[in-house]
Amino acid sequence: MITVEQFQANQVVLGEDIATAPGAAQHVTSFSLNPQGSATYFTSTGAAESFIAAEEVAGASPNFTVYRTAAGDEELDLYKPGTANSELQLTYAGFGEWRRDNPSAPGQPDREFFTYGILTPYATMANRFGTAQYTGVVHGAGEVLGASTRYDLQGSVNYTMDFTSETYTGSLAIKGFDTVTSAERDFDPISIPAVSILAANQSPNSPAAGAVNAFQNGAVVGQITNRFFGLAGDEIAGVFNFTVPGGPGPTNLVGVAAAKRN
Repeated sequence: MITVEQFQANQVVLGEDIATAPGAAQHVTSFSLNPQGSATYFTSTGAAESFIAAEEVAGASPNFTVYRTAAGDEELDLYKPGTANSELQLTYAGFGEWRRDNPSAPGQPDREFFTYGILTPYATMANRFGTAQYTGVVHGAGEVLGASTRYDLQGSVNYTMDFTSETYTGSLAIKGFDTVTSAERDFDPISIPAVSILAANQSPNSPAAGAVNAFQNGAVVGQITNRFFGLAGDEIAGVFNFTVPGGPGPTNLVGVAAAKRN
């Protein structure tokens, strides 16, 4: 593993959020990367799924550390931090995906996306002034409801912070790549209107902290649950759950958007 970190439930500044595919965002409080190179992920049902260092394999993207069981039926992908990542170099926030084959639905694995990291102290964000720009990436999964079409999601995210008014706005540009044909689908931009910065900076034990509505073409399509990470709000990351119209039918988009201050 590139880093050794511990995220424990009893530390106020640490936390983790999950979005299931399909499903809603929720808050949990324990994720660990262990000194021996192993990792334990707690799923949305509370199950502890552990992976050992020997299960680390080469993944499709060099920007993820990938664990896969010997049977190949379960996988944990963790976004690499710092200079090991050529896409976005995060220091305080982390995110990843856990997936497991579903025997009752071949080709439709259970997938969960999550964020974790060192959360920004509340008082820090409540006493700042000026503006800042944050840019970053989107990763996730999409599913056309009632159909077999599924997508791997990639994209970009941009946020403008106005610390004086304690609000921020944002936009996500998301592309889907068919998991069978690799055909590309561009989704219309998704926007976040002016919302409270402090809502994304609550106690990690608050389930609703940071959840805000997201819009596409003027209509609410779901929510994103953002949190600030780092001692000075250096990074922002959140899980999202959208259902958007168009294309072959309504499509559920679930994943993570993570950004750092420019």
